[in-house]
Amino acid sequence: METTGLSEANGYVVSGTSCQQATGLTTSQMISMDVLNLSTGSMGSFNPSIWTKRACDTDNCYFPELSGMSQTNETVSKESTRFSRLPISMKDAVYGDFIPGETLSQVKLSASFYDQNNNPVEGIFSWVTPSTGITKGTHTYDTVFTPNDSKYKVLTGSVDVQIGTQRTLSFTVSDLTKTYGDARFDLSTLLNGNRGTGALTWTSSHPHLVSIDQLGIVTLHNATNGTVVTLSVTQADDDQYYDGSASLDLIVNKKSITVSAEDKTMIFGEMMPALTYTTTGLVGTDTLVGSLKVSDNTVGTHDIVQDKTLSHDNYNITFLKGRMVIQYPQAVNDIRDEIELIYRNLSTQKTPTTHEEALKFADEIAMLSVAYNALSEQEKGLISEETKEKLALVQKQAGETNHINDYAMVEGLPWEVRLITEPLSSTTHDYRTIRENMEDVENLTLFNMTLWNTLTNERYTLSEQEIAMITFRDYIAKEGGEIVIVHQLNDGTLEYINPTLKDGWVTFGATSFSAYGIVEKYSPPKETPPSSNVNTGNTTPDTSQETKTDETLPKTGVSQSYIPWYALGIGLILLGVSKRRKNK
Repeated sequence: METTGLSEANGYVVSGTSCQQATGLTTSQMISMDVLNLSTGSMGSFNPSIWTKRACDTDNCYFPELSGMSQTNETVSKESTRFSRLPISMKDAVYGDFIPGETLSQVKLSASFYDQNNNPVEGIFSWVTPSTGITKGTHTYDTVFTPNDSKYKVLTGSVDVQIGTQRTLSFTVSDLTKTYGDARFDLSTLLNGNRGTGALTWTSSHPHLVSIDQLGIVTLHNATNGTVVTLSVTQADDDQYYDGSASLDLIVNKKSITVSAEDKTMIFGEMMPALTYTTTGLVGTDTLVGSLKVSDNTVGTHDIVQDKTLSHDNYNITFLKGRMVIQYPQAVNDIRDEIELIYRNLSTQKTPTTHEEALKFADEIAMLSVAYNALSEQEKGLISEETKEKLALVQKQAGETNHINDYAMVEGLPWEVRLITEPLSSTTHDYRTIRENMEDVENLTLFNMTLWNTLTNERYTLSEQEIAMITFRDYIAKEGGEIVIVHQLNDGTLEYINPTLKDGWVTFGATSFSAYGIVEKYSPPKETPPSSNVNTGNTTPDTSQETKTDETLPKTGVSQSYIPWYALGIGLILLGVSKRRKNK
């Protein structure tokens, strides 16, 4: 038996026999006893590797148990046989979650233990039950490790414990993308880790763009337009859990919509109608900024386009132009059509056959001209130059009718002025007055001559600068006689005018219109007629007013027969129209 390192105090004592003693044995040495020869016989052998641990009076020793020894022959005092225990160390202590109300024994505890040679040591690691209950907070609790092998020391220590669970809140997605106009949604459905009773608090980094209420309901107010909105949630701590938080980023894209300008129709010259548009998908009471315009303002079909571009921060806009139809005013259409109809009738020889029809035709031209004159300059601009030329031609034709009647014709007046010649009966006062003031008169034919404006339906007065040339026909002086024109002025005096005579045509100039007479005489009158237009009694003719007659003046003259001058006039005009059309 090797007894190196055994001391008497630590030696094995066999009753009746003393075993050889040894000193200096260390805990790192092995003890072997192959054969133990005693005076009473063999004790067998034992090896420390098969020794078993047992309780010891102190933490620093243990007792081996011998095998192969006969207790009947020998007695071994095990209590007197003790070895020093080996130290160990702990690494990586880990403990599970603490839940208030549980005991320490319900909380998992683990660590790794090693001896001085870094060899793992197995054993039982446990809490030392505290005298008070577990509460949330940071606490230090004692621990104990009891090795399975009694040659190692029992290790006691402590662990700092955070009692209460730290929440880990998170969303199932890291970011969201929405479109302006999308419905409200519940963000809490995407939240994980919200345990315990702590209240949730929701916030938005830009609530004017995107807001969130305390239930986690998100409302989209505007497109973010490059701004990233962060939505956050915090859960307050409670008896079991510490507070936690989570957040995600939200982008709200603009909504795509289509804006269509509405088609419009208007009459040229009228106020432009309000230009409107329709949209597909405007949200709520949103309105667009901008305006529309028409690409042109002439008669025809034009595009309705954007004037100031339609826009809104929350929308991507696709614009569809509209159509504006600018129509001729009905008056323009009517006048144009009437001009064309009259001109066409004249061109196809559908002309009046009686003087009465001719006057009716001239009245129609007058009414047509009144309507034309009532048009604005813009409206007149809608009528082609060719149509205006046709109007001028038919007005000229009407003028031929207005300036001719059964008794006389007039020149130098506007086309619309009609010459009305009314024979005065020899029984009338004017006739008798003129006749009595004249001598040597073979024949006196007296007329009341009036000018009538067919456009204004009122008498026409010559201006100071105007002179109308009046012609009577078929008056030929007898041999030795002469023809003189007598004119009764407004003051009652008589004016004598020497006319121009040629081939039965009697022509003279007139500066006013009232009673005119054709005098055939064979001896000079009491007052010699002047060689030019003069008045008797040194009286200046009053050309500003005409002889007072009935207020309702006839417009049609007196003849019901068709006169050759009228027929001649139509022929001349139609001939002129034909030539101009050929020239074009």
